[in-house]
Amino acid sequence: MRSPIEIETRLRAGSVIHAMPPELAIITLTLFRKLYVPTTLTLILDQANMKHTTLLISFDYLPDLINEFLT
Repeated sequence: MRSPIEIETRLRAGSVIHAMPPELAIITLTLFRKLYVPTTLTLILDQANMKHTTLLISFDYLPDLINEFLT
């Protein structure tokens, strides 16, 4: 079983989540080719600095998810 991968990126307040930063898009596409799929997206608001939010994306290895589902 492979370990999950988590990516954390900071977003500016008011930025649209679907407007993904280019480096995050490249990492996501690379992980897709390695059979990692996003399983959770968590948006974390910074109460101390409302101008920034953090997006946490968890990726899991697809064959492991399939095996877990079948058992």
